[in-house]
Amino acid sequence: LAQNWIGFLMVFMFVLPYYGIARAEDKELVRRYGASFETYVEGKPMFFPRWTDLSSVVKLVWSGS
Repeated sequence: LAQNWIGFLMVFMFVLPYYGIARAEDKELVRRYGASFETYVEGKPMFFPRWTDLSSVVKLVWSGS
């Protein structure tokens, strides 16, 4: 991406709208499910797992469960 400005621009064209869609989806789910979903959202990161949860992610990918 560093050598191709069009590729760099494309990243922003896809990432920024996706962030907006995720925020709108969170608002809709809070409207539907209320406080239980708000509690869930507060405990989880939006896109990438936390470093402390990385072992669980590796286990999930490796074993499928």
